[in-house]
Amino acid sequence: MKLLVAGGEPIVLDTVKSIMELDGCEVSNFEDSRKAARLLVTEKFISLLVGARMPNLDGFEFTRRVRALSLNTKAPVVMLIG
Repeated sequence: MKLLVAGGEPIVLDTVKSIMELDGCEVSNFEDSRKAARLLVTEKFISLLVGARMPNLDGFEFTRRVRALSLNTKAPVVMLIG
């Protein structure tokens, strides 16, 4: 099970990764939303956890791009706002 986590706060990224890996998930963390968006073209994820306010692409634009890609178009997106 692969999970993508993208956001601007390293502590949140690391915490989510630690928790989800205990549950057997393979987690890809990204502070840079552009790098995360590029990975979505070639890799399929079971779910995406994104921050609403990220550098470069905000969570809303990131989600629009996800929905435009055939590989991850149906993956659930959870957006953190705070």
